[in-house]
Amino acid sequence: MKSREPYPFIPKEISWLSFNNRVLSEAQNPAVPLLERLRFLGIYANNMDEFFRVRVALLRRFVIAEDHAEKILGGEPQFILTLVHEEVARQGGIFEETRKVLHAELKKIGVGFVRTKELSDVQLEQVRTDFRHRVRQHLFPVMFDKSSRIPDIEDGLPYLVIHIEGTEKDPDRYAVLRIPTDKLPRFWELKEGGNRINLITLDDIIRVGVPEIFTPFSFSRIRCYAIKLTKDAELDIEDDVSETYREQISRSVKARKKGEPVRFEYDRHLPELLVSWLRKRFAISRLESMVAGGTFRNYRDYLKFPDLRMEGTTYRPIPALHVPGIKHNFSILNQLKKHDLLLHYPYHSFDTFITFLRESSFDPRVTEIRITLYRVGNDSLVVNALINAAQNGKKVVVTLELQARFDETNNLYWSERMSEAGIRVIHGVPGVKVHAKLCLVEGMEGGHPISWAAIGTGNFNENTSKVYTDTFLMTMNREICGDARQIFQFLDHNYLRLHLNALLLSPYDLRERILLRIDREIANAQAGKTASIMVKMNQLVDLQIQERLIQAARSGVTVRLLIRGMCSLAPEPGDTIEVRRIVDRFLEHSRFMVFHNDGDAQVYISSADWMVRNLDRRIEVTAPIFDPKLKQELIDIFEIYWSDNCKAVYVEPTLQNIPVHGDGTQRAQVTMIDYLKAKGEKR
Repeated sequence: MKSREPYPFIPKEISWLSFNNRVLSEAQNPAVPLLERLRFLGIYANNMDEFFRVRVALLRRFVIAEDHAEKILGGEPQFILTLVHEEVARQGGIFEETRKVLHAELKKIGVGFVRTKELSDVQLEQVRTDFRHRVRQHLFPVMFDKSSRIPDIEDGLPYLVIHIEGTEKDPDRYAVLRIPTDKLPRFWELKEGGNRINLITLDDIIRVGVPEIFTPFSFSRIRCYAIKLTKDAELDIEDDVSETYREQISRSVKARKKGEPVRFEYDRHLPELLVSWLRKRFAISRLESMVAGGTFRNYRDYLKFPDLRMEGTTYRPIPALHVPGIKHNFSILNQLKKHDLLLHYPYHSFDTFITFLRESSFDPRVTEIRITLYRVGNDSLVVNALINAAQNGKKVVVTLELQARFDETNNLYWSERMSEAGIRVIHGVPGVKVHAKLCLVEGMEGGHPISWAAIGTGNFNENTSKVYTDTFLMTMNREICGDARQIFQFLDHNYLRLHLNALLLSPYDLRERILLRIDREIANAQAGKTASIMVKMNQLVDLQIQERLIQAARSGVTVRLLIRGMCSLAPEPGDTIEVRRIVDRFLEHSRFMVFHNDGDAQVYISSADWMVRNLDRRIEVTAPIFDPKLKQELIDIFEIYWSDNCKAVYVEPTLQNIPVHGDGTQRAQVTMIDYLKAKGEKR
């Protein structure tokens, strides 16, 4: 990777590629179970698709626009774009080599891919039968020729370009066929194999059966070539007062399918004439946007690789740990009267929050439930609980962010469902995204108001709670509940003024409050007092905060940062400010910060990363932890992560993901299980 010398901070796109390279290294790690390594390839590929849809697309637009680009990006956009393509190409070579190694490892344990020419007679008959009875009904080829417009290719999906070679009397014909991976599995197990597990891809099943589709034509043979197009995914929401917000989102999602291509991947055996033809038809002007590869496209489908039912090929499931302070067969609403709860997913079960909502849905004391939703599960228990509450006569108000990137269609569906059930749905705030993770339950008890609040670092989503590490606070603290009430009133009536006592809110005051707390540590260090800042989050690219952290470190404040993804700040290891990254079995997603505060630690959990968009253009909630035991719990957890010498690497100037030195015995996600298990057994 080239030097970052012209700029004081590393461009975030280059830093992100370093993070994804760290994901790729898990696929290379022989200590990781084999199928998990294959799935890390899927994660890497999925990440790269999104990177091109969003970051590369944005860079390309900045190259065209030029205005203010350097200030926003931290560098000249064309230079950064060149660095990006160089690094993507380098990582692409590593990816391909890793994929070959993993396929060889699969072969060693008796798992192999069978190509069409290798099928036995029995296997060929099975493939033809599966094609006729399970696959064919999902195939809808679109014909085209050199004079016609190639049909729209959907973003990020695998296709086959089909060349139907004619006979002497019949011309050649061409078609585009979408591989229906949304309807059918990508990998199929063949029955005949003895002690081996033989797999075939859906692509090859189609290759075997596709002549049956084109029986109206006379042809000598048919050739199929894999392609995939990645498009600019940015939503362009116009301020059109004649349209409802929901209609604008729906229209923009449809427009995404026609977005500018940012990457064209194709089978390297695709004839050069067809490559040139397709490039012209897709309006691909940049050669670096074209990637020649093998006959299989869309490697993110490795995430759906079949379970081989073989010992040692996957991680063992972890049992849900007991949440300290929770007694089964007792009302969770009543137990929260005694103490706050701090939940850590996926180590704790999301069922605790579902129980909280379920009780709230029928408890006679409860009159109202308000919640923000950003990404909703496909079969959401959260939404089902809210619908149940509405059916029980509770007032339910949901702020549903329709602009949750790549989840817009799903959120539109749930918006309709909830509205039909009598839930009042608010579609965000004009001009900003509502990214906060906030729930407020209110009612009356003994003639007096009563409130419960739940605040988290991740979505109210039972699916992601199994694979993302997140932290949730459940409390009846009056200041926090009072602030939550104000925030929900503001979401309903955007003209209201806020007077918050405990919660920090962006874009209202979060940036200012963070800077004040950093400044307090600087002042304490200058006064000769102990001063430290500990932060764990996903991204750190905000220039103002990074500069203030550097100032703090130079003033004698110990600054330790655990940043999983993008981080423009990359000091040398062992400096007074140090940055580390952890990539492991679960996606590190929890966000919290600890300010020493002269011995009276200020501890917060947050939905916000330290990025301009989160601090200035999104509704984000940061919550203080008041309970001394829970404060110490988060401090302990930070130290557990900081002690990791198995999965942790430095974020430093070379961006090479250099491992933290040690004996490799401290693995944070494993230690977390032991730590939380011990805490659950104490209470």
